[in-house]
Amino acid sequence: MGEFIMNYVISTDACADMPVGYEKEHDIPIVPMPYSLKMPKGTLKKLDFIGKANTEFDIVECRTDTTGFIQNMKKFFDTLRAGAIPKTSQSNAEITFETLEPYVKAGNDVLHIAFSSGMSGSFNSACIAATELMEKYPGRTVKVVDSLGGVGGEGLCVMDAVKLRDEGVSIEDAHKKLTEYAPRYHHYFTVGDKAYLARSGRISGIEYMFATLLNIQIILGLDGEGKVYPAAKVRGTKNVYKKFLELFETEKGDEDNSEIILCHGDNPDGIKLLGEMMTEKFSEIKKIDYNYVNQMVGSNSGPDSLALFFHGKPRAIYKR
Repeated sequence: MGEFIMNYVISTDACADMPVGYEKEHDIPIVPMPYSLKMPKGTLKKLDFIGKANTEFDIVECRTDTTGFIQNMKKFFDTLRAGAIPKTSQSNAEITFETLEPYVKAGNDVLHIAFSSGMSGSFNSACIAATELMEKYPGRTVKVVDSLGGVGGEGLCVMDAVKLRDEGVSIEDAHKKLTEYAPRYHHYFTVGDKAYLARSGRISGIEYMFATLLNIQIILGLDGEGKVYPAAKVRGTKNVYKKFLELFETEKGDEDNSEIILCHGDNPDGIKLLGEMMTEKFSEIKKIDYNYVNQMVGSNSGPDSLALFFHGKPRAIYKR
């Protein structure tokens, strides 16, 4: 923990993906999240992992801040390709409290950006931790923003929080602005293996079968409640890129998109192509931040995913 000269600290959780090194540059504490990987026996040794084995499987118990187990994100996705079955858990109030307490104890207020309440209980856990921290340290303020997003969308929210703080906006006003703006961070993603969508219940077994047979690619988005919904279906991989561009053009509105975020599940060629197509068509894009999809979301989207994140019009609520 470094020395802080600002009047409050920005924090977030392990579901937020920002430019590489951004959290260190801006002293952003990250609340870790636990997960495990269950693999065919012998996979640990093959992939140079540290873990425990039983009679049927190799098992790795990890947290997103653990080093040594997952040495880099490429290895994480290679492990999924090798047949690992991931299991994720939300950040609970205890982990959040432990992560933020040193900053509050040192006299800092905290503005925490949480993973969407539409997909996880992490926001509620952070609210519980915030209440407990303020009770233990009277006079301190801990505010929690429901980002209604994750990955690069949550990352954009964190980056906007830093800008507001550095412009001198109070923690109360920043909390209000970001909470109101949260439905305007757009999220669109597609997966490399539709089995991950079937496994997580995003599509049915029948939909998975027909989508595979007919080479139908499914693009998912987040709606105004921060919940996943089917944004588009296209035939063939090439049309995925075109649809991403169409969605950006339709939904960006008049918002500042000089900087956007693209994330991928170890698909460097695909994300590079998408970035080139975006900058070629949209002159307002001056900078693209590239990053991997984090382990928590990557466990559900799998290898070879592509994702686009930008500011735009308020997201509609999808009628289910």
